[in-house]
Amino acid sequence: MISWDAEFDFVTIGGGIGGLASAIVAHEAGLTVLVLEKSDQVGGVAALSLGQVWVAGNDCEAELGIADSPRRGQDYMMWVGGGFSMPDHARTYCERAPGVVRFFRDRAGIRWRLWRGQPDYYYPEAPGSMAEGRCLEVEPYPGRCLGQWAASTRDSNRMRLTNEEKRGSVPAGVAERREADDIRTLGGGLAGYLVGGALSRGIQMWTEAATTELVREHGRAVGLRVRVGGKQVKVRARCGILLATSGYDWNADLASSFDARPGGASLTMPEVTGDHLRLAGMLGAKPVFSAARPQWVDHRFRVGTTLPRLKTELPHAIMVNRHGRRFCDESFGPSYTAALSNVDVDQPCLANQPFWGVFDDHYRRHYGVGPWGPADELPAEVVSASTPEGLAEKAGFDPEGFADELAVFNPAASEGRDDRFRRGSRPVAVGKGDGTAPHPLLGPIDTAPYYAVELRSVSIGIPNVGLAADLNGRVLDWSNKPIPGLYVTGNSMALHEMGTGYQSGYANMRAMIFGSLAACDAAGVDPETLGL
Repeated sequence: MISWDAEFDFVTIGGGIGGLASAIVAHEAGLTVLVLEKSDQVGGVAALSLGQVWVAGNDCEAELGIADSPRRGQDYMMWVGGGFSMPDHARTYCERAPGVVRFFRDRAGIRWRLWRGQPDYYYPEAPGSMAEGRCLEVEPYPGRCLGQWAASTRDSNRMRLTNEEKRGSVPAGVAERREADDIRTLGGGLAGYLVGGALSRGIQMWTEAATTELVREHGRAVGLRVRVGGKQVKVRARCGILLATSGYDWNADLASSFDARPGGASLTMPEVTGDHLRLAGMLGAKPVFSAARPQWVDHRFRVGTTLPRLKTELPHAIMVNRHGRRFCDESFGPSYTAALSNVDVDQPCLANQPFWGVFDDHYRRHYGVGPWGPADELPAEVVSASTPEGLAEKAGFDPEGFADELAVFNPAASEGRDDRFRRGSRPVAVGKGDGTAPHPLLGPIDTAPYYAVELRSVSIGIPNVGLAADLNGRVLDWSNKPIPGLYVTGNSMALHEMGTGYQSGYANMRAMIFGSLAACDAAGVDPETLGL
């Protein structure tokens, strides 16, 4: 008989978006709740993101007269999944998403806003795609509302503007005033609303609390051992335990085994080490590998311990491989994500790694380089030369191939065309370009001096491997049977509904959906009774 140090009805392991959302729903359903966070801040990986959620048929659309539906959203999701999405999980996502968003608006105070002008990734070619309406973000959130928890709530390192504001005209000084007043936007704003919602309900949150083991009795997960405050604490979970620890970015063993990411760089927190796989694995949980899906990454360059981003989507910049050749649409995440996973069967090796960002002096004078302004001295990692061939030799990619590439790229780019990779033709990418340029996403690389910096693929926390789960977020064993008392959501859960593809907003929304359904199942409550 175990002597428990603390007892709750429902415990979430992970204080990110999925864990917090699940905790709020569990509390609404009448359960006592504990949130355990391994790091020193709650908010999770989503707090570092753009913070959007993708919801077909949401209330904001209806208010603006935009006709949409969950069914149409499911058609789109299944198309993006390339035949590898699990239909029931996709249907559950799309049917539940509007109610989940409404629940957190009405009962947790989240002020949602529609990101105007933001199309689906694959609009207009995909069935069910929309020109705008499905991407929601939060209104700016005052950090002061968190009280003493403000410093313990993770915030993004991005500017203090919403996604829509970043692409429009905003009065001078708005971002600076918000920074001074700790007004949070994007993922940091979403995290702020959820932490505030948990605090208003009196939900306990323990930070720097690492779960070391799950306790099972008679086949059911009933509790856990936690290292917190320098000691081991035994916590009972009468109704259920939710795993919401994100992925495994900082576990070199798992990252190298599951994902094609040389060097293992990540934009997530160092505490993201795959605890869900370790903890659930000891109870017989089944991991699922999304074999048909490339690892979703961004591209950065390393300067010391930092990973600045070169905006290769802007005019007068491209990415090239060791042959000096372009290999993707630099303005479209799915394009470079897939290309960076390609294998050269003749070598064999990754076909497009290593790779470089290349730009000319026109780019530098207009846009700067990462955090360095047009007049700033560039770090040593950025090399320059007076000719394209000299640049290639200095940087380490093939000069002849690069010269041939520019001979094709430059004339077409001057006319706003990219016949090979369609850069500039996708509506979703246009908003990321330079609206004052002749062509927002394209421009020739023809103004000396020329510059190059070696880039690296970096994970943004969406892994290829997660725990198998049913439609209520119950973790499945190798017989595809639920492990009693054990649930999963977010990036810890297998990407059942995604298949081969991705759409911005999926990750945050699925964390909230399946976390909410898990809480209802643990409480024995029909989600419909809570409006979910």
